[in-house]
Amino acid sequence: MLAIGGSDTSAGAGIQADLKTIHALGGHALTVVTAITAQTGLGIDSIHELPAGVIASQIRSAANVSRWDAVKIGMVGSVDAVQRLACELGAFEGVPIVLDPVLQASDGTALLDDRAVHHLLTELAPIATILTPNAVEAEALTGVRIDDLADARVAATSLIERGCKNVLLKGGHIRGAEGTDVLVTASGTERLQAPALHSPTAHGSGCALASAIACAMAHGKSVREAALDGRCYIRSLLERSRALSPGSGLLDHFTRAPPAHDESE
Repeated sequence: MLAIGGSDTSAGAGIQADLKTIHALGGHALTVVTAITAQTGLGIDSIHELPAGVIASQIRSAANVSRWDAVKIGMVGSVDAVQRLACELGAFEGVPIVLDPVLQASDGTALLDDRAVHHLLTELAPIATILTPNAVEAEALTGVRIDDLADARVAATSLIERGCKNVLLKGGHIRGAEGTDVLVTASGTERLQAPALHSPTAHGSGCALASAIACAMAHGKSVREAALDGRCYIRSLLERSRALSPGSGLLDHFTRAPPAHDESE
């Protein structure tokens, strides 16, 4: 598999979370770093975006190492990076691409400006197999205010109308909808539900979810099956998470636990 994203000093999110997820699920990850972030898990101190040419060089080198069964994209960094990624990855037809549109950090730090968001939506999202925004990201991408799951369904459908193939809109940021996501595919719209969890940390959970979905798709699972598998994996991480310091915690990728079960409607 190929994992594309930013480096996180705390190793809780970004490319480090991708690596842990993919290897915990039995895969092997090749990596492309788009940016280097200095952060603690509580906030970002600095961001250093890599030039688009360096990103493209990494993709080409990874392509020469081995064939990819799936691609996961997280933080992209800049307009140039978005456009170069769309160009480079567009050549790999038939490879599932999971795009987690990381627009801001957990502390609210912007990771993509408005112009880059536009290019992500118009150039990169259409080549992705599935988009996995949270409610805040979906609002930024669509302009739809999301206060409840009905709004989430409208926003997810809007993303489909804008050219996205499939959308898993995560409900963790929607009050009263914790544990419930909205999935829109060619088969229709459904809610994927599980009881809400109160975890010491969720830092890196979005990265891990997208990587877990990509792993499932690499094994030939459908978008819906992959989304369900990814949700079960994240639930097991949240159940085993632990605090490291006040406000900061760790998702445990390597202690095995029975998977949780989703319900849909």
